[in-house]
Amino acid sequence: MSKLCLPNIGPKGRRWRYCVAAMNGAMVAATVAVSVSANWEFWVNFTLFVPIWMGCLAFFQAREKT
Repeated sequence: MSKLCLPNIGPKGRRWRYCVAAMNGAMVAATVAVSVSANWEFWVNFTLFVPIWMGCLAFFQAREKT
């Protein structure tokens, strides 16, 4: 049985998601650098999970065209 996979986002949507993933990655990298140098507590660093997850989600949506 073969599966036909039709993308539900176009090239413009893919570019937008890649852009969002890149911006999110840059913001997270800067925040992680500040948090490490300022020796923030674990729970403050743990909240960085949300933007990391959002950036990964945008990247994988663009890559898989969904």
